[in-house]
Amino acid sequence: MNTFHLRGVGLTIIVIGLLVISVSATMDFTLSPDQPPISSLYNVTYLTHTGLSCDLAALSPDGTEIAIVCREWKQPCNCNYAWTGCAKTTGQLYLIRSDGSQQHKLSDINVYGVPQWNPKGDSIAISGSQDRDNQINASPARGIWIIRTNRSQEQLVVNDSTAKCISWSPDGRYLAFTSNDGSNTTVNIMNTYNYDVSELYQLSHSRGFDEFSVGGSFYYIGFEKTIKWSNDGKYLIFLSGENWKRESAQYTKVQVNIDESKIEKTQIKTTNEYMIAELAWNPSFSQFAYITNLSYAKYKNGIRIVDLKNETDVPISTDGLYRSVEWNPDGKNVVFINYGDIWEASVDGTDLNQLTINGSIRFLTRQSVDNKIIFSESVKITNCEPQLGYFGIGWPQREMIWQNWTTASRIGVLDLDRPVRSSTRSPGFDILAAILAIGTTVLFVHKRR
Repeated sequence: MNTFHLRGVGLTIIVIGLLVISVSATMDFTLSPDQPPISSLYNVTYLTHTGLSCDLAALSPDGTEIAIVCREWKQPCNCNYAWTGCAKTTGQLYLIRSDGSQQHKLSDINVYGVPQWNPKGDSIAISGSQDRDNQINASPARGIWIIRTNRSQEQLVVNDSTAKCISWSPDGRYLAFTSNDGSNTTVNIMNTYNYDVSELYQLSHSRGFDEFSVGGSFYYIGFEKTIKWSNDGKYLIFLSGENWKRESAQYTKVQVNIDESKIEKTQIKTTNEYMIAELAWNPSFSQFAYITNLSYAKYKNGIRIVDLKNETDVPISTDGLYRSVEWNPDGKNVVFINYGDIWEASVDGTDLNQLTINGSIRFLTRQSVDNKIIFSESVKITNCEPQLGYFGIGWPQREMIWQNWTTASRIGVLDLDRPVRSSTRSPGFDILAAILAIGTTVLFVHKRR
């Protein structure tokens, strides 16, 4: 074999190896049976392990603790009834240190939705229910609960099963939330000092927002992040779907003073006809990112960003299955889940980066104190469970909607300040290493000759 040909063979092998990087980044969605960490170019650590199925996390204001919703594992697991899974049907509130230590249950209240920290960090508000085992035929006490982090008190402060969309005022004095009487949705605030509730704004209906399931509870997730407080705590900002029409997709930005002295409305027209499945405001309230619903295109939706000042509606992508959109603290980028992986994108959609490659991510939240992302990931830890699924569309079996209900999950942290070559070994990376080794050997042999 001549020198030129030998050198060409080596270079060709290395080029093929480098191509495997991009292929593995888009096609390697399979987790091995022993559940290694997710594949990423950034450092990954896990905070929860086998024994609890944990999802829906929220970082404390000082960044030292994380509130998580976990379901206990039933033992033994009856594989004859795999559709119910091995975990209890509802989750409870747990606390864990940010380094993964001192994990403990905070309450037996059943939790529906993401926990919300008081800005002071001494209590957590949840939408939840308490079973009344000592009362015959009694329905659960369900509504908004405030739970002290030192376990000294847990109290049902809003006795309304429809109450949701909890948002604390900056000083922790008030809670904003929505409720629905079957025909009208209202935005309310509660004084946490005396528990007085006042209605601030009434919507004629909840049109424009999609109904979606999180943690086994159906609610209008489009509302969940829409209620925000001004920095001085004097007024609320939220998005209303009261004027929504499918052909025009009109929404209204509403600003209401907490004393009801002033109401400002700004009409917003998005450029697509889909409802909002999830929404997140940027830090200055000048833009919002939203995920379109799945009602009109099964297993497919899009993520878009609306600029209120420039009146633009920019698609980040319109072909995928998106979830859990969050803004970076500087308002320049958004992070989200697409087909079970974490992505980051600039607000104009020009810079799109895939941060994980396993297809198993279920939920994420962006930490505000540093450059980290808290996520929950589907795991398979018993033979009773089906293959991994992300809301029915995870690889390799997208069509099985119920997989989310029977698959366990664990909490992890992705550190974007700590890039690594690979956080785990996967088939794609193993093949890559072998190909590069062969290519290097061929070139080395050529050099010795």
